[in-house]
Parts: sequence; structure tokens; C-alpha cells
Amino acid sequence: MELNVTRLSLQIRHALLVNNDEDLQKTLVDIGVKRKYIEDSLKDFGDGVFTPQGRTVYEKMQPQVRDLFVAADENIQLIKDGKKEEGFKFLVDKTIPVRNVLLMTTGEEKDRQNKQLVVEMDEVEAYASATRERLAMVFIAIAVGVV
Repeated sequence: MELNVTRLSLQIRHALLVNNDEDLQKTLVDIGVKRKYIEDSLKDFGDGVFTPQGRTVYEKMQPQVRDLFVAADENIQLIKDGKKEEGFKFLVDKTIPVRNVLLMTTGEEKDRQNKQLVVEMDEVEAYASATRERLAMVFIAIAVGVV
């Protein structure tokens, strides 16, 4: 999601820089693709949430994504209207700050999930180690019993 949020804002900037309608149309199509990826990622995240912390983040991200799309739509309209200077100012003053708020949230969630993954991997490693020790004792007991 982070990557597509960043790419969406970069494509808006690119739309401000293109010099012909064909390139602009290609860029606008790509912006739509990135938007769909973001929507799908948010939905997948929401569908997969199983912790209260994750639910809180999901609820926090929904309006942030909506705000990004509102800003992006306004930015794109300025570009379509040929108001590139106003579009650039809007990108800097509105779109990028809204994007940064969302990226902060996704970054914090990524860090939280990474920390939780480390905790869970440590638990799995400890369980596997204990299981190996028990199996070794069982095999030793069987070997002694056979002897």
C-alpha cells in the first residue's frame, strides 16, 4: 500500500510535467490503476484484521485514504483544466501532506506488525526447541529400552 500511495502522488506530479495529451491520458490511467491497488490493499487489510490494534489502524486509515483520493481528484481536475501552476501548488500544499499522514500510519502499522512477527517467531522457535528436546529424550528412552 505504501508503494502505491507514493506512486500515486508521483504520477500526479508526472501529470503536471507531461507536455502532450497522450502522455497525460496514460498517466491518468496509471493513477486510476494505483488508486485501485490502494483500495484493494485497504480492503484486504480490513478483511484480514484480527486484532484490536489492527482494527484501530484500519479505522484510522479509511478516512486517510478517502482524504488522499479527494485531494488527488482535485489535483487531477486542476491538471485537466490546464491549471498546472495551481495544480503544483495544490500538490505541495494539500496532496503531499495528506499522503504523508497516510504514509505515517502505514509505516507505524508496518513497524507494529514487524515487532509482533518477531515475538511470534521467537515463540515458535522456543516451541520447536522444546519439541526437539522432548523427541531426543523419547528416542534415548526407546534406545535404552531396546538395549
